[in-house]
Amino acid sequence: MRGPARTWPWRDPMDFATVDVEEPNEDTADILTRISPTNQPLLDADGNVATPDGVERVFYLGKVYDLGSPVEPYTRRIFFPIVSTVQIAIDGAVQAALTVSRYGGVVTFDVAPPAGSPGSDMTWGGLFDIQVRFGDDDSMRQVFKTAKVGGFADIPLREVPFCED
Repeated sequence: MRGPARTWPWRDPMDFATVDVEEPNEDTADILTRISPTNQPLLDADGNVATPDGVERVFYLGKVYDLGSPVEPYTRRIFFPIVSTVQIAIDGAVQAALTVSRYGGVVTFDVAPPAGSPGSDMTWGGLFDIQVRFGDDDSMRQVFKTAKVGGFADIPLREVPFCED
């Protein structure tokens, strides 16, 4: 893995779905039953909650975190969706004429969604990974230690910001 020089997609055991994960490593099958295409908003190019305008065809996956203040929620782009689990809806109606990229979380509609009122909801649901790297050069020693003793070592991982070309 070349220590902290390389990144890879990783499933965070506490944050890997558009619904809340109630305990670490909760059964994915249980989580999939709670996922719906209306869980989280699609975002526009500026990272704001998207509203269809009849022209734009490209949108982005996002997740809104309520950090105790609904006035100032934290909105995060989702860059590594598990494409086979992604469901997209406009005003609750499931959409099929679109593509979702695994790398970047970009949603491209075949035809621009029709302009809606300011309350029109463009939403999604599904699973996702995050991009990580080893936290330091000693991480590989911990991996080897784990392999030799058959247990789990403390392997520090760091989330890496997504770099768009």
